[in-house]
Parts: sequence; C-alpha cells; structure tokens
Amino acid sequence: MTRKLPLTTDEALKRALRKLARRMCTSWEIREALRREGFPDAVLEETIALLSERGYLNDRAYVNAYVEERRQINPRGFFALRHELKERGIPSPLLAELRSVYPLEVEVEDVVRLLSFWQAREEDRERFWRRLKARGFAEEAIEWGWSLFFGSPRP
Repeated sequence: MTRKLPLTTDEALKRALRKLARRMCTSWEIREALRREGFPDAVLEETIALLSERGYLNDRAYVNAYVEERRQINPRGFFALRHELKERGIPSPLLAELRSVYPLEVEVEDVVRLLSFWQAREEDRERFWRRLKARGFAEEAIEWGWSLFFGSPRP
C-alpha cells in the first residue's frame, strides 16, 4: 500500500523547492505542477505567495534570464520570445514590457550575428530572410540587421 503524503502548504513548499532547485520556473509552472499533484487551490495560492515573498519565484527575473539565455543558446526574435513566455504562463502586463527587456537594437544584433553565422556556411541569402522570419524576428529588425550586415537593403 502506498502512503499518501498530506496535501499541506509545507508539503507543497517542499515539492516546489525541489522543482526550483533543478531550474528556474514561473509562478504559473509551479502552480500547475502542484495542481497536477492534487493540491487544493488555497494551498497553491499560499505556496506561491510564500515562494514569491522569499524570492524563490519572480516572473520578472524569469523573463530577463530567459531572454538572455535564449539569445546566447538559440536566438529567437521578439515575437517568438513573447509566444514562448506566454506559453510558460507569464502574465500579459509583463509580456507588454518585453520590448524593454529585449530592445529592437539588441534584436538587430542577434539578426546580424545569425546572418554572419549562416553566411559562413554559404547559404542562400533569400533563405536567410525566411529563417529569420521563422525565428520570430520583427520585420524592422530583419531589415535593419540586413542593411548593417550586407550594406544594402534586401534585394
């Protein structure tokens, strides 16, 4: 017979901290993980509040870290980042501030970096444009980065 642990705030905190020890999470991700484990809503809200007060959960810090890590490992554009963060439960007010975290000038830097990498592999220029669009880069960022990198507007 399996012994079932009580669904208390203390138990929820332990489980949430174990998850947070592996990787940074959003409030929504922790809430959903605990909900799947059967914790009642009152315990969920109390747990999220305690973790936030103690600094273990901070969606704004998550957004900053996520954008920076994504830029370094596998760059994506503004629109793709916004979509990915929305899927991770980042609230709309924080999503509305994303451009301040990932300014157009920085997005252009990422476009130029990708163009440089791809050109070294001698790929078709038209394919560059399609790949940047598919990665969610803003049209303005692609055009600006293109002219900086190639010295001319897109043909």
